[in-house]
Amino acid sequence: MKTMEVLTVVAALFAVSATGATIEGYFSGNAAATGTYNLSELGSEDWVYWDTDSSGGTPSNSRQVGNLISNAVLVGTGSLARPSTANYNTTLDFTYTDGVDPSSGTVSKPSGVFNNEFTAGNGVGVVIDLPSTKTYQITIFVSGYDAVAGTLTASLPGATDFVNAEYKDGTSSVKDSAFFTLFVTADNAGDDLTIEFIKHMNNANQYDFVILAGVAVGIAPPRGSLEGAFSGNASATGTYNLTELGSEDWVYWDRDSSGGTPSNSRQGGNLISDALLVGTGSTLGRPSTVGSTTLDFTYTDGAEDPTSGTVSKPSGVFNDAYDVVGNGVGFTVDLPTVNTYIISVFVSGASQSNDTEGRFTAVLPGGVSYVNTEFADAPPGDSDRDCAIFTLTATPGTAGDDLTVEFTLRTDPSGVNYVILAGVAVRIAPTQGTVISIR
Repeated sequence: MKTMEVLTVVAALFAVSATGATIEGYFSGNAAATGTYNLSELGSEDWVYWDTDSSGGTPSNSRQVGNLISNAVLVGTGSLARPSTANYNTTLDFTYTDGVDPSSGTVSKPSGVFNNEFTAGNGVGVVIDLPSTKTYQITIFVSGYDAVAGTLTASLPGATDFVNAEYKDGTSSVKDSAFFTLFVTADNAGDDLTIEFIKHMNNANQYDFVILAGVAVGIAPPRGSLEGAFSGNASATGTYNLTELGSEDWVYWDRDSSGGTPSNSRQGGNLISDALLVGTGSTLGRPSTVGSTTLDFTYTDGAEDPTSGTVSKPSGVFNDAYDVVGNGVGFTVDLPTVNTYIISVFVSGASQSNDTEGRFTAVLPGGVSYVNTEFADAPPGDSDRDCAIFTLTATPGTAGDDLTVEFTLRTDPSGVNYVILAGVAVRIAPTQGTVISIR
């Protein structure tokens, strides 16, 4: 009888300690939030934003039938304040159609809310009620003033904290915005998620601070799977067969045209978008023949003339606003079925005086992400732009999901430095046991 009692107690202890609570998240990248974000779509459960039309922690507006997100909460000492639009506006816009007052509208560069005591450890936060054990997608829009460095922490009972210290405002007068995306599952209906965004170090200028601009809470879409691998710096030096690597679609960019439109693509393929600007900048450029990439492409099923051929050292495409951390180039891939796809991404970089270091990010709906910061172009003195390959294995949660890929400058060295996107190839993953050469 005692043995049975002990087993019952042990079982009860395991039942109490076992937890399904999770927090996963990713950071959009510094200065990455420059567009218009639809709060009604991102915040189907609740949303809020803070602007200059009121003071303290009360949001300027919120979702009409939402009440999950608290007022802004002071973290550390000090008090909550709103920057003036003349001096401290953010770099993003919000739009919505289900607000309390006004019920719809667009908010241009909301000021956000901040802690007016500018010391390390001080900041602002929110508490979010999670009314069910579903998985929620939570978007937190942040900004900062005068090169501030910020840390975001998210805590949930039973889950390991999510901590990210990547946010860094630029040195210009623009208050660079970014966002964090969290995927959160609570153990118990009604558990609270606590989010804090703080200044994590004191700079020479004592008046730098972090800003919380808005928060949106929605039900997370079905989650797929995404894995990635990096070939290694200066590893892509041979000839790569796009027809074999891109049986579903392929593209490359060379110096025979300008902008984001590929120089050629697979006949009948339309999964890969044009190259897209990431961060600031107005034009996608093509490097000249001097200092070309270190690889070649070959193909036999091109959509444009020539329909077959070999491309020697394609120039690729880059963001003309170089030497800016967070600037770069990206693309999307439509994944039309729930098959597993292999995506080969050929990249390079230009270095005038120091290594060009790149940040590669791939994201699937449902918050599945892959981030790699290993890319570095060779030191100056070598005119070749060293190439590498990122290989992604992606399975969408829903047919038609888009994979979003961005390749951006990770550090800000002196001289002319930028990252380059040379080509992309997409194929269905082979059945287990099949061997395919990438050359």
